[in-house]
Amino acid sequence: RHIGVNTMKVLCAGFPKTGTKSMALALRELGYSVHDFEEHLQFNLDNYLDYFEGRLGEEVFLEMYKDVDVVVDQPACTLWNIIRGQFPDVKVILMERENSRAWVKSYLGMFDYFQKHHKTWYFRWLPWLSSIHDKLDRLTVHNMILSSASNSMHLDTSLVCQSLWEDQYNRHNAAVKAMVPASQLLVYRVGEGWDKLCTFLEKDVPDTEFPHENKGGVAGNITDQYVQFDVFQKGDREVMVSLGKIFMASVVIVGGCWCFKSGQIKSIF
Repeated sequence: RHIGVNTMKVLCAGFPKTGTKSMALALRELGYSVHDFEEHLQFNLDNYLDYFEGRLGEEVFLEMYKDVDVVVDQPACTLWNIIRGQFPDVKVILMERENSRAWVKSYLGMFDYFQKHHKTWYFRWLPWLSSIHDKLDRLTVHNMILSSASNSMHLDTSLVCQSLWEDQYNRHNAAVKAMVPASQLLVYRVGEGWDKLCTFLEKDVPDTEFPHENKGGVAGNITDQYVQFDVFQKGDREVMVSLGKIFMASVVIVGGCWCFKSGQIKSIF
């Protein structure tokens, strides 16, 4: 532990689809700097992969988040206890759904929406055509394992072992409640409003309504946003460059073969 080297103020340990986007907006409105899913990918994709793949230790989180007040969503929420070890005075917010079954339904609904609206026939080829998409794919594997005990978001959701997903959710929440001191922990459901949150954080209650972001099945949700993230768009541009190189190489090869065969025909005559 690094006592005294602590600028992080809030660690949101709630799983995806527990109101993470609404909580991120609420905390920004209260004046905090927040790293949500998009910021994790934009600023620390390489750091998270280096940590997951054993090239960096947990001390990397001190450097990653030395100037960040709040972390929300994956990968941070599933690494909550490791990150908390670097920031032992941080307050922890555990966002929950009404029950584990409701959480699984919402989580699977997000993947169904992604597959229906954004998963193209060539989606599995993206990691082969782009180093960025390769990194995103590798990080997704780690995120899925820690949040659902599955290793892919490109799955047939009708074949998911839902009781296993529920167990992963329940064990995560139970661990947070058991390991975080009561004075540092807020268990919260989006819909409970500002009062409970602001009391815990010792902040004044805003005059605005509590945010409600990322409604399942509604256009503009996180799956729609994901493919518009800067890092995803950069990966798509790498794909186009790779396809251009493949096309040019194909033209050269085909042209070379044609010239070679034409030369052979002329030599015969």
